[in-house]
Amino acid sequence: MTYQILSRKWRPQGFAEVVGQEHVTRTLINAITSNRLAQAYLFSGPRGVGKTTTARILAKALNCSAAAQPTPTPCGQCPSCRDIAAGASVDVLEIDGASNTGVDDVRELREQVKYVPFQGRYKIYIIDEVHMLSNAAFNALLKTLEEPPPHLIFLFATTESHKILPTILSRCQHFHFKRVGRLDMMAQLGKIAAAEGLDIEERALALIAKVSEGSVRDALSVVDQVVAASGSTVREGDVVAMLGVVDREGFSALTRAICDKDAAAALTAARALFDHGHDVKLLCADLVEYVRHLTVLKLGGKAAEAIDLPREEVDELRTAAASFELDELVRLFSVFSQAQEDIRFAMYPPFTLEMALVKATRVVALEPIERLIARVEAIGSGIEPGTPQPPSARPPSAQPVAAAPPPKPTAAPEQAANQPIVGPMPDADHLWRLVMQRVAEEKPHLESYLRSGRPIAGGESELAVEYVQQDAWAADLASRDDNQAYVGRLLKELVGRDVAFRIRRAADAPRDGAPGRRASSERTDTRAPIGRTPPDDRGTESRQSALSEVMAHPVVKDALTIFGGEVMEIRDLGRRGDRREDEA
Repeated sequence: MTYQILSRKWRPQGFAEVVGQEHVTRTLINAITSNRLAQAYLFSGPRGVGKTTTARILAKALNCSAAAQPTPTPCGQCPSCRDIAAGASVDVLEIDGASNTGVDDVRELREQVKYVPFQGRYKIYIIDEVHMLSNAAFNALLKTLEEPPPHLIFLFATTESHKILPTILSRCQHFHFKRVGRLDMMAQLGKIAAAEGLDIEERALALIAKVSEGSVRDALSVVDQVVAASGSTVREGDVVAMLGVVDREGFSALTRAICDKDAAAALTAARALFDHGHDVKLLCADLVEYVRHLTVLKLGGKAAEAIDLPREEVDELRTAAASFELDELVRLFSVFSQAQEDIRFAMYPPFTLEMALVKATRVVALEPIERLIARVEAIGSGIEPGTPQPPSARPPSAQPVAAAPPPKPTAAPEQAANQPIVGPMPDADHLWRLVMQRVAEEKPHLESYLRSGRPIAGGESELAVEYVQQDAWAADLASRDDNQAYVGRLLKELVGRDVAFRIRRAADAPRDGAPGRRASSERTDTRAPIGRTPPDDRGTESRQSALSEVMAHPVVKDALTIFGGEVMEIRDLGRRGDRREDEA
């Protein structure tokens, strides 16, 4: 006997055997039981999910001769059921919409529907791919479809319901068939494999369910293919070798490299998959799906129920999701989604995916500004970061300080700051300008401390920077070991030999026009912000004292170090509030 493929051999013969379409079969069963049948039904949905099969089952339910009236459980053994299953019934006619698209075909159909059924209760027309009918053919069918003879029922099936005219849709009961879920697909394939005497590994079933994309017919065709290649025992590797899908171990190595932020390991894992013949587009699609699953699991709750995978795989994904922040996963999804688009037009797609993997390993979670502020406040209050602290427990000195980015450095001098100076030691002013240019580019926050000092020549092996008493806070910050070591390295790069860097504090008054710092007339600028009264000269000393006190506070120091800002103004919020109360 000729071999019969599994998709035909295991075609459902009753409503209970249809997989994953309970919303459709339940409604049809209730309609038959309550005798509320429509004159036309439209079954739409993806390929291979049971549209035409359900139409045949409905035809058998309506014409089963073993029952006195339409029944939701046709016997399958009477002459009518056998003829419908074999496609030989004279009362159930199956028409291919793609081959009968014209008005003449519909005109012939209209002539035939007048005749009563030969054996059964109803004359049933099953028109597959009905969207292929022309508009003229649809219009010719309208009258018959709206007012058919009592013995006539139309069953339409299509994969593209949006192409059907609204006038046709309004005359039909529309049922949308969905893709079969992976778990339901695996259960169905496992049942069929057991009945056929096949030993198919669970992970192999999971791969087959994945590549079938919800189509039972496609899944059974894949089973036929891998069984022909591997025999009655099918393992995951057999499916990978036959279909060219990404194997589990290789994909795990790739995702692990992304999680570890190891770009080299990610490229190595991707290259290994390419060398084994895995398709670049499928690999990128798997990465998109992987990140989507991690994101859904990260959200938790009912959202996690949207992952239609075996419990073992869900547990593995949940473990991996713990290594990422939610914002990080959203950015990863954008990276791989963009890579999918770029691969479509790339001359060499593997390179495009490799660059996307490098970008993915450099994605880091953005730390919320609220968390940064909490860290600064915790440092100032002596409480460990993350420890809850009521707002009232903040110290008065931890009030926010208005900060602004440091001004951009002036135009580069005649000597390039990234080239060593050839010849004797230059004068202190010139050398200090080169140092400040490099510092402004690399560490802007440090530049705001250094520019308050005045360079003083110290011979061929030393450069000193002098600070007046009112700039003691800047001298304290600039004299930190790490800052002095950094400036010392810059001097060595510029001069070509070791040059000591010193911080000096002067007791005399500031000198106007000193190189590398603001003039005193600039620092005592009495122009006040809008809405405030400019202070007189008697308030200058108290303002400088307040500035030194604020800049010496550890919270302010850490804030300037973290954010790279500069203190532009100090406001006493408590006193201002008292003044407002007095004015009121």
